[in-house]
Amino acid sequence: MTLRKSLMAVSLALAAGLALFLVLGAVLQGGGLGALWGAHLGGNFYHLFPHNLLVAMFGTVFGFPVLPLAIGALLYASGVLDRFDPHNVAQDEAVLRSGLAHHPWLGPLVQIGAIALVIATGVPGGILLVLVIGVPGLGLYALGRAFGITVQVDAAPLDPSWWTVPLLVLAALRARGLR
Repeated sequence: MTLRKSLMAVSLALAAGLALFLVLGAVLQGGGLGALWGAHLGGNFYHLFPHNLLVAMFGTVFGFPVLPLAIGALLYASGVLDRFDPHNVAQDEAVLRSGLAHHPWLGPLVQIGAIALVIATGVPGGILLVLVIGVPGLGLYALGRAFGITVQVDAAPLDPSWWTVPLLVLAALRARGLR
């Protein structure tokens, strides 16, 4: 699949997901599809999509990436992933190569498994999640602020004392040491 086809598939999936979100929200509110076009909402987004409905829908979606992360954390904590230490993998490389020589059809499966392992347990997966979830979320927030349809998020300012940042850094290092 070419990059252009992949991007088209992602674009269509996002459009279908947004349409499903709108239809599901209207149907769950009891207004049916007419609520999307005929209702006079008066600029009140929460009239069509109440807060509890949004929490239920987005909470469910949030659970999908949390589940593999929890499984990965359990595998890491249990020590199952220790066998994938680079030293152990290097020792087993000869056995792997001889197995692949006898069964050449295993080569592509091993490559797929290695790529999945790197993505699921390493930094590339985390970077990918930030790029796929975080950046579009910030973009949607900025777009909503530009059109005036979202509220402004005001983060609490740091205490103006000089020791605030060093104290936070030390607290983070202490928490890191407790792991």
